Parts: sequence; C-alpha cells; structure tokens
Amino acid sequence: MFFAASGYYGRPGTDFDVWTSVRDAVRDASSVRDAAEVSEKQLKPVLLNKFKTLKEDNGIATPEDALKASRFSVFFAGVDDGKVVVAGWSLLPGGEVRREEYPGEQKTVPGARGLSNFGEHAATDAEFPRPALIKLLANPIDAAARMIQIEIDRESANVGPPRSILEITPSNHRWIEKGLCGDDDKK
Repeated sequence: MFFAASGYYGRPGTDFDVWTSVRDAVRDASSVRDAAEVSEKQLKPVLLNKFKTLKEDNGIATPEDALKASRFSVFFAGVDDGKVVVAGWSLLPGGEVRREEYPGEQKTVPGARGLSNFGEHAATDAEFPRPALIKLLANPIDAAARMIQIEIDRESANVGPPRSILEITPSNHRWIEKGLCGDDDKK
C-alpha cells in the first residue's frame, strides 16, 4: 500500500511529522479503505489541535484564523480484493472532512481509462474541458504528469517538484517518476 499527503506536514522531530504519523496510524490497516478510515480517526483530532496552535508556528493571529487557513489530505493506493483502489480524506478549512474513494461503487472494466482527481482541482478543471480531458487520457502517464505540472505552475508557492508518479496494477506497481518516494515504506 502507498500513500500521498498534502497540506500541513508538521516538522520532523516534533509531535507531528506527516510521514511518521500516517505510517504509524495505518500500520495495522487491513486494506486501502481501512487505512483511510483508521487514519482519519487517529489523525483528525491531532490535526485539529495542531491547527489551533499554528499561530505560534506561522504568526497567524488567532486559533480560528489558523483553522480556516489549514488543510490536510491523505490518500492511499493499493490492491483490495484483486482491484486497484484509491481511498482517502481531506480535512478542509474549518474542520470539515471530505472522504473520497475510487472506484468506490462505480462499475469498472479491465483496461478502461478514467480519472479520479482528488482534492483541489480547479486548475485542471480550467485547463481541460471534458473533450480535451478525454483526449489527454489516451496516455494516462502523460496525463498524470501534465496534471501535476498544472498544479505546480498554478500554486508554485505551495506545490512543487519533485513529483512522484506510480502506476499500480492488480499484480504489480511501477515507478514512472520516483521523486522523493520509494518502496522502503511499502506495506
């Protein structure tokens, strides 16, 4: 199982480091969906508390302003019951949680191409009206790279290289671009 996180990362060596915290939260998860559920249950209270103290870390005036300015997302990818699954959640400004899963209850067929654009996707929505998106998906790897680059270009202060692109099939995985990721954290 693999995961990706965005938003508040904390700091290594403090009481919240995203990589250690997520790994610890899902260490005993039995599936991708279970990892999403368990991580939300364990990390949401910790994050809400950290967001209230961000004023000290980032000079934000009040705990309420810190909570409004804070976001966190984590998504897990892997194979559940022989099918590739992506599941995760986002803690939105104000403390609301949005859960997302692919394919979820959708019917999928082997070899079909589709797109799940988790989290914030205003830039890709603006860049790719439906006909352009369908054309782009003819090559899913190029599509992933292009969509990530659009976000980097749009939000260069918050999103940036290196990027990591991983292809997951029911029987294997392959790194297209490794960025800072690796298999050493694979469950």
